[in-house]
Amino acid sequence: MCGDLLQIDKLNGVDYLIIFSKYYDLIKTLILTYNLEPAGSHGVWGLDDHFHLIYILGASQLVKFNELKVKTDINPNSVFNTSILKNMRSKNLFFNAISFIKKVKKGPFSEHSPMLYDILTTKTWDKITKGMIKMYYGEILSKYPVVQHFYFGNVLFPWIDKVTLKQLPESTPDDEEEEEIDKSEAEIAMHQIYHNRERELIKLANQRGMNKPSTTRLKKGSDITNTKAPWSV
Repeated sequence: MCGDLLQIDKLNGVDYLIIFSKYYDLIKTLILTYNLEPAGSHGVWGLDDHFHLIYILGASQLVKFNELKVKTDINPNSVFNTSILKNMRSKNLFFNAISFIKKVKKGPFSEHSPMLYDILTTKTWDKITKGMIKMYYGEILSKYPVVQHFYFGNVLFPWIDKVTLKQLPESTPDDEEEEEIDKSEAEIAMHQIYHNRERELIKLANQRGMNKPSTTRLKKGSDITNTKAPWSV
């Protein structure tokens, strides 16, 4: 149905950019309206809390300018120029993403987005594009998705193996509670083992401290006076 509506076989590069742009506008509206926070984010050291692909598309737009040898003063450092950023945010997805960051985050850019800051101050658009694609493969495409609080049933999303059609393993809240109890008991036992071992080490250290000679030879021709260990009596 989506293919019939958009006529995908007739779309060109500009059409795809417009579609992605509208999609990101929708997501940003949802983020701002409901004050959403990312799940499983890398924090300030990650590329960005909410988006990744938008940077690849935006940087690729500017690489194309360079290939055509179009004279432009738009370089990665230009994102820190307020007037250029304001002018380009509606024309380029990379600038659009940076503009959104500045809208939702406060303080110096180098502090709340250090990875992006480092990329923008040391790389060309060509290197940024290639680096973003490698990062996208490493951080997104090669990762297994983790789904929480998602209802699986027998109608829309059956919880079965796609090949064998057998029921997949599952756990109930009661099972998880039992696992937590077992884990707590194991932690208590391990803590007791470490505690007993620590007492043995202290006892052994006290014995060695009492039997230690008054001087210890470090190297030929030099002696130092040995001081008692803090725990010795």
